[in-house]
Amino acid sequence: MTTQGRYGKGQAQGPKNGQTQAQQKYNQAQAEGLTRIHIIGTPSEVDAAFTRLSHVLDVVTRSKHIPRREEEGQVTIYITARIDG
Repeated sequence: MTTQGRYGKGQAQGPKNGQTQAQQKYNQAQAEGLTRIHIIGTPSEVDAAFTRLSHVLDVVTRSKHIPRREEEGQVTIYITARIDG
C-alpha cells in the first residue's frame, strides 16, 4: 500500500541530495562568502535593527516583513550579507 506523502504518491521522500531547501540556500550563501540573518520583533524594531546592521554589514538582500504566526504583532525579516572582507 502506498501513501500520499508530502512529495506525492508513494513513500514520502525528501530532496534528492538529502538537504532541505533551507540547507541548500545556506550552503550556497556560505560558498559565496555570505551569511543569512533573520531578525524578529515588531515592525518598527525590525526596521531599526536593519538600519543599524546595514551600517556595519554589506547587505545583499532583505525580505519583506513576514508575520509570525506564533507571536501576534511580531514579524521576521531575512537578510543576506557579505561577511568576507
